Amino acid sequence: MKKISTLILTLLFSLYSMSETIVWNGTTAPDFGTQAANAGESESNPILISTPSQLRYLATLVGNATQATADAWKGKYYKMTADFDLDNRVFARIGGVGGGNPTTYYGLATNRAFTGVFDGDGHTISNLNMDFSTSSWVALFPYLSGGTIK
Repeated sequence: MKKISTLILTLLFSLYSMSETIVWNGTTAPDFGTQAANAGESESNPILISTPSQLRYLATLVGNATQATADAWKGKYYKMTADFDLDNRVFARIGGVGGGNPTTYYGLATNRAFTGVFDGDGHTISNLNMDFSTSSWVALFPYLSGGTIK
């Protein structure tokens, strides 16, 4: 009986640790793909981000937001569903705009702060490459306003 229990635990651990890693091909998804009805409206029904291209789409939504498009992402819930390998390609930050002038960045970022909830769900983002030459505000989520990163 002890051998069977050990075998079962070993199998369960193996299945748990076989998390899929998805390598980014450098593209931006056109949307978040098929989602449940009202996805993003609650923590129990988040927008599922299952590819690095969808994560890049979120960066595009936040970075290019206008007053008219802000409702598409502001205050929403997001959850990663896999590990992402960004293949050491330059990746856009999620929130904020501007170049090397921190004053300009800060001044323009107020409408582009990430305001939602991003849950990595225990997944990893590896080989992230950020361009340090164009900003002193370098982070995946450089500017939050009421946002949460888990």
